[in-house]
Amino acid sequence: METAAIKGSEGSFETCPKCHGMVYEAEKIVTKRGLYHKTCLACFDCTKKLDPSNFYDARDGHIYCRQCYSSK
Repeated sequence: METAAIKGSEGSFETCPKCHGMVYEAEKIVTKRGLYHKTCLACFDCTKKLDPSNFYDARDGHIYCRQCYSSK
């Protein structure tokens, strides 16, 4: 099933910031900005796919990979 198939409520913490779909327990990754689907978590700059162990939650509200975060 596509992650954005069930739309979340705008502004809700349970709504994925990238695809705007509802995020359920089995697929969630928690960040400061909200919950992401595992398939939606990607670097804001280079779009590299990320996982819970290798993302940086920056002060600007975006998610980055290690290399892009270091260059900021």
